[in-house]
Amino acid sequence: MLRDAIDFVSLLDRHAMIVIALAAAALGGSAATAEAQQPLRIIAFGAHPDDCDIRAGGTAAKWAALGHKVRFVAVTNGDAGHQSEGGGALAKRRRAEAEEAGRRIGIEYIVLDNHDGELLPTLKVREEIIRQIREWNADLVLGPRPNDYHPDHRYTGVLLQDAAFMVTVPNIAPDTPALRKNPVYDHFKGKQWWRACDNKSFQDMWIGRGRGPGQTKGEWGLLDLVAKVSADEKYDRTCAEKGHA
Repeated sequence: MLRDAIDFVSLLDRHAMIVIALAAAALGGSAATAEAQQPLRIIAFGAHPDDCDIRAGGTAAKWAALGHKVRFVAVTNGDAGHQSEGGGALAKRRRAEAEEAGRRIGIEYIVLDNHDGELLPTLKVREEIIRQIREWNADLVLGPRPNDYHPDHRYTGVLLQDAAFMVTVPNIAPDTPALRKNPVYDHFKGKQWWRACDNKSFQDMWIGRGRGPGQTKGEWGLLDLVAKVSADEKYDRTCAEKGHA
């Protein structure tokens, strides 16, 4: 029992360290400050290619610029996420776009080969999640809530919840070494339905990467509402300021 208490206190200390470090990054901490501490290893899971970009792209770019290591993981390959394309060709396209997004942000981007719209919290996929967290030796794990409106998002949250303890159990997915300590887990913040004023992280990514006012992220059919918002400072305001609160 004493050992459990010591481990719990250690986890709290580690949680505090991560929160302080990432808060400093969000508030514009200097590169010198980042160099004075050990870089954190952060992994974020989204159900589809572009989910992590929308929820945490700008924040990931800031963390990477401060020297932290970030990996995005799409749990499905996005092969159903378009109104006129689908199957293997679409999965290939979305994988390439994810890799390019990772290159521009300065992070790693992994796309797992599970079908879009068919994700279930199976043991197979849980072990894929466990391996990703272990391979990255994560300090912080981010993902959607397990009560999301979309089944793929929801089950990604459930899979993370189910994997959370098992990453420390050596006999589960024994082909990858178990972590000695559990990472800190958290959910993406913000509203379910995106508006320009809801997610400053997304706008930060565009403005921070130097896109001109007329440039856009991609040509995404059903997702054009999100993808074709220009990088303009008029979007960098809060919902309250725009009368949406």
